Amino acid sequence: MRDYFYKYVDIDTTEKILANRSFRYNSPLEFNDPFDIQTKLVPEYNLDQFPLKAMELIERYVKNDISIPGPGNEFTEAILLLRDGAKNQGYKKEEIEKTTFPIFGYMLDEYKHLISQLNAHWQRSMAKSRVFCVTEEHDNLLMWAHYAKDHTGSVIKIATLPEKDTPLSVAKKVKYKAKPIQFYSLDVIIEWLLFGAEPDLRKFEY
Repeated sequence: MRDYFYKYVDIDTTEKILANRSFRYNSPLEFNDPFDIQTKLVPEYNLDQFPLKAMELIERYVKNDISIPGPGNEFTEAILLLRDGAKNQGYKKEEIEKTTFPIFGYMLDEYKHLISQLNAHWQRSMAKSRVFCVTEEHDNLLMWAHYAKDHTGSVIKIATLPEKDTPLSVAKKVKYKAKPIQFYSLDVIIEWLLFGAEPDLRKFEY
């Protein structure tokens, strides 16, 4: 645990801090660094690939005697019927596509709506959140430039005061990720929507 942290601010903010003897917790939506806090989920794949990828998955289950994930539903029953038929009549891909593509289109719209609703909720949560940013360094040139208005501001030294149980007394270092949090893979989403195979939250990448 550190005894002190530092905060870079411009002159106007310095005067307000000294006059009010308090600090302002900022909204993460106002941050100028997009890596500080992620404000939405963006799938790293093209959502329009959903119908084709779903067909590839169905074909794999029809042509191979492998277990189908999930608790079982009408899609599971349909694939088992198609699997039995394919053994005698072959896999009739074009006929299956005519039936399933409209359904996949509907599922894709539902999935896009889910993501938009999730991101809307995320934005509302961010709007209500507040963050207090400090650093362990008092002589960082980059921070002087970015947060102290081109080296014209100041750096305020803040005691953590663990005896008063302050937030800074339990502060932990931010660990940046190379990539933002990603939503589930397209294969996982397809199995979820088709077969009700709920994703394993333990495998969700944070």
